[in-house]
Amino acid sequence: MSEMSVLPPIRNSNRGYLIMERYERLLVCLELAVEPVDQAIIEYTAKITRMAKSKTVYFIHVVPTFDLPADLIETYPNLMPVDEMEIALLQDRVNAFFGTAYPETDIQFDVLEGETVTEILRYAKNKLIDLVVLGKKKADHHVIVTEKVTRKSPCSVLIIPEGCGTALQQILVPVDFSRYSEIALNVAIEFAAAVHPPAQIQVAHTYDVPAGYYKTGKTYDEFAAIMAEHAREKYQQLIQRVDVQGIAVQPVFKLDSNVVNSIEALLTQEKSDLLVLGARGQTDPASLILGSKTTKLIRQIEIPMLVVREKGDRVHLLEALLQI
Repeated sequence: MSEMSVLPPIRNSNRGYLIMERYERLLVCLELAVEPVDQAIIEYTAKITRMAKSKTVYFIHVVPTFDLPADLIETYPNLMPVDEMEIALLQDRVNAFFGTAYPETDIQFDVLEGETVTEILRYAKNKLIDLVVLGKKKADHHVIVTEKVTRKSPCSVLIIPEGCGTALQQILVPVDFSRYSEIALNVAIEFAAAVHPPAQIQVAHTYDVPAGYYKTGKTYDEFAAIMAEHAREKYQQLIQRVDVQGIAVQPVFKLDSNVVNSIEALLTQEKSDLLVLGARGQTDPASLILGSKTTKLIRQIEIPMLVVREKGDRVHLLEALLQI
């Protein structure tokens, strides 16, 4: 069963816009083998640098460990090492699609050797990265690297699907009214305020009727109404803690037993351009981002998806995983 209610948007026109300062150092991971995926990543990253006035973007490509045999080097002294070849390809790819970036952003290139997930995470930690940007092939349901990096990253992760544009008019923020939802909503507001005209935001909460509702003496519909009213009250508490900066923020409450289907339906219905999710910390086992719900979203949705994590939240866990 699925029902939806929408409240009028909140807009506070007396507040000024924040400068989106949290994304100064970006790490962008390119495949090189699939140009349309790289193009989408690079063009969206260029937009982020303009919005955030980013200081540095690190473009990287990870290859398996590979050393040229000594006899080949002696026989073919002009043979370019693999890392130099990859850096040249990396530079050519970025130069082709990064022209609209913030002009003061410093660009650096690196080719890393080793296991892809490990090297991305190590680089993100060592370079104090604020945002990791990854790509996703169209209709690719086997995004193991993207899923693993998203789960273990010490900072926020932006996933860019192949073929998506850079338009930003509608942002969807699913919430559970936790402080992680509040952080995600603040980031969404910064994104919305950094474009012109400002984007609109929908804050979506999916609720369900507990299996034992009948023990209360209430009917299903009566208890559904209780759950809906509770959601509205929690939303009012959340929005009072947030500076909406003049952005139109509209709450949507949906009765649905399937959170992923609810989010996907809203994305399609509202023609959303960006999905923003809050990731819980490493001590929260109920985290949405660590569960199957977000894994399904990573695999299925075809718009950019920003997973917001407080920078450094998982550093100690990451150090243990990397043994560094």
